[in-house]
Amino acid sequence: MIRSCGALTAAFAGLSSFLFLCAPTKAAQVIGVTYESPGDPIFTWVQSASPSACPYVIINAPNNGNLVSGDPQYIPTSSWSPSLAQWTSMTATLHAHGVKVLCYVDSAFTNRPVWQVENDMAQYLIDGFTVDGFFVDDVAWGWSSAAGDGSGTVGNWYTNLYNYVHSTMTTWNNSLFATSPTVVINPGGIGDVSSWMNACDIDVDFEGPYQTFTGVGGTVFNGYTSWSPSGTWATSFPASRFFQVVTNVGSTSTVDAIFNGAAGKNAGYLFTTNLSCDWQAGVNTYGTTPSQSIWNEEIFKGGGGGSTISNVTESLTSGKYKFSYNYTGTWSYYHVFLDTDRSASTGYTISGIGADYMIENGNLYRSTANGTGWNWTPAGTVTYTNSGGVATFTVNATSIGSPAHFNAAYQVATSTTSFTTGAFVY
Repeated sequence: MIRSCGALTAAFAGLSSFLFLCAPTKAAQVIGVTYESPGDPIFTWVQSASPSACPYVIINAPNNGNLVSGDPQYIPTSSWSPSLAQWTSMTATLHAHGVKVLCYVDSAFTNRPVWQVENDMAQYLIDGFTVDGFFVDDVAWGWSSAAGDGSGTVGNWYTNLYNYVHSTMTTWNNSLFATSPTVVINPGGIGDVSSWMNACDIDVDFEGPYQTFTGVGGTVFNGYTSWSPSGTWATSFPASRFFQVVTNVGSTSTVDAIFNGAAGKNAGYLFTTNLSCDWQAGVNTYGTTPSQSIWNEEIFKGGGGGSTISNVTESLTSGKYKFSYNYTGTWSYYHVFLDTDRSASTGYTISGIGADYMIENGNLYRSTANGTGWNWTPAGTVTYTNSGGVATFTVNATSIGSPAHFNAAYQVATSTTSFTTGAFVY
């Protein structure tokens, strides 16, 4: 059984037949970035992806998040096309699918008063959007520099905004707002001091092209291939705190290279697009539908990298559940996660379910804790076969509590990486 990393110890005396290894390291996941509108293809793509591959999507209302009358670029919602109702319906659908919706706001490099941006955040809820957090764009540089609105330092400006989301908005008990919201800031590079991490949950520490190039206006855009957080304060924080956006990606093999190198760049989240970042050429990088092949490949890699699971089947015959799936790639562990009480809050958290039981190869385990901790106790054996890229598991229904209905997720894994499906409902 794959366990949380640490010394390899036998947790149960006399159970030497069970494996006790490290839980697989999570591959970099995708945060979808789109400034397009409801009905555009990318939203269908996001909804078709597993939330384990693409847990977040950034959306931008038709006016760069300037939602309050008097804001720059303000457009009355009555003039929106698609309509406000289409926008709010889309966010509700994405959220129901398990994707966390991050709404765009423009900090204008602190040249707007912070209360004005806070009002925009609140207006998303007033207008009926389902909101899991915010993407704060146009972040100023220099933590101790003077804020553009004259209110104090840049650092205080963004800290106040972060605290507004976490300490004020969460007290409203608004059903459209996450109880644990996510704030992503986009300075587009590594900030001057680590204090920036106190003003965000996730930091965009790179935004730019895959390879260095000179734009049509003479601007040099520095490339991802020559960029590294090595030697900076950023490496003292976990990868889950960082998001890297790579444009000008010309092929699926380049997507593979980016995701395969994510650990070396301390990236927990990635977004790749074939579109150029050369704004001087009139390119609307995030407001244009990207290449579907590039998107599909990053979802493929964001879901675990290097394999796929297909032809999932489940049946109940003579008091026994049978699970089967096809897979590609070479793996050490073949899993079925079973949420038998259909409660996401109990058991092991994976793909939006709370797994009460796990089948790993020929063994059955029961979850002993709630959340993402890898805590399992042996619960018996299963009949297991694995040949020709097809894994099959048969377990007595009584061994898992004889549930009439349950949710499931399927996974293939090694000690360092994994591929997990979305949730199946039975």
